[in-house]
Amino acid sequence: MTIKRYENNGLRKDGEESVPAICRLQVTERRDEGMNNNSGNDKTMTIHDVARELGVSASTVSRAISGKGRIGAATRDRILDYIEEHGFYPNAAAQSLAQSKTNNIAIILPEVNTLVDMPFFHTCMYGVEEVAQANDYDIIVVTTNGNDTKPLERLIQNRKVDGMILTRTYENDKYVKFLKQKQIPFVAVGKFPDDDVVQVDHDNVGACKELVTVLFAKGIQNIAYLGSNMDQMVNRCRYQGYEEAYRKGKRKLNQDLVYTDLSNKGSGRAEKERCGVHSVSG
Repeated sequence: MTIKRYENNGLRKDGEESVPAICRLQVTERRDEGMNNNSGNDKTMTIHDVARELGVSASTVSRAISGKGRIGAATRDRILDYIEEHGFYPNAAAQSLAQSKTNNIAIILPEVNTLVDMPFFHTCMYGVEEVAQANDYDIIVVTTNGNDTKPLERLIQNRKVDGMILTRTYENDKYVKFLKQKQIPFVAVGKFPDDDVVQVDHDNVGACKELVTVLFAKGIQNIAYLGSNMDQMVNRCRYQGYEEAYRKGKRKLNQDLVYTDLSNKGSGRAEKERCGVHSVSG
């Protein structure tokens, strides 16, 4: 059944019962090629045709389809059985208009030129897609530089998505502030210093602390830290773990072995060569 709902403030009369215009639907019955349908054309019906066939009001049919409002179980089952029997199916775009839902989720990824060296985001995107499809949602992929909120603004203004997933967080995160201001549901992949933000993250502090502690236990004295932009929360957490391992071991941290904001693989390789092989990559 292709269901199209048109939302406005008007009302129309259906017999003795007033039916909001939002409840008006267009129903298209699909016929398989093997069935007796000499014309080869789709048969178009309205919600009122369905209601007339079943001897109920159009608003009752609408409540059965939407699952909202008061309706008897037997009546609802009869309507839904009729819908299934005739091969009807809902139109996602029309349902979105009626329910103010898009069934789309945006996943916000770092700008494209960093993705080749960061398979984490590729894996994350596949995980989001798998769960989204299982729940009848699609994803919209947006690549950004972490500062420009215009791509997010367009999605919101055009009502393209129901929520967003931020795959990178920053110390002063413009996206988090923007989405909170706009009251858009979102989840952050990564730590953020705000308990009101739903966060999914690894224990980067504990992991980096453990790595350095293990190296100390192996007798390695000078351990370099090679990290990326310290505005990114993941790198701040990793460096925090690096520092905590030094404090725990009561060792003096040599700042000459700390390298941050390594922007590309080439510079990272050069720093490794300067420091030797015993290094911890951030």
